[in-house]
Amino acid sequence: MEPDEYRKMAGVEDAMWYYRALHRHVIRRLRRSLGPAAAVLDAGCGTGGLLRRLHAAQPAWRLTGMDFSPLACALARERTGG
Repeated sequence: MEPDEYRKMAGVEDAMWYYRALHRHVIRRLRRSLGPAAAVLDAGCGTGGLLRRLHAAQPAWRLTGMDFSPLACALARERTGG
């Protein structure tokens, strides 16, 4: 993905309906499948939007994000405080 696309994604991910719906669905499914102290890997975490929502929904989960793009990782760290 082009660097500008990652920057755009970081700017809209928290508000765009698509990401909100996707993240809500993922969280719902993970809650059904995992215990209260689960470890979760977001492989291909992009700019960290799902990680932010996972932390808000389940603060006890141990979250790790990784992405192929160094820029995406930097944006995810910035947005998640990681």
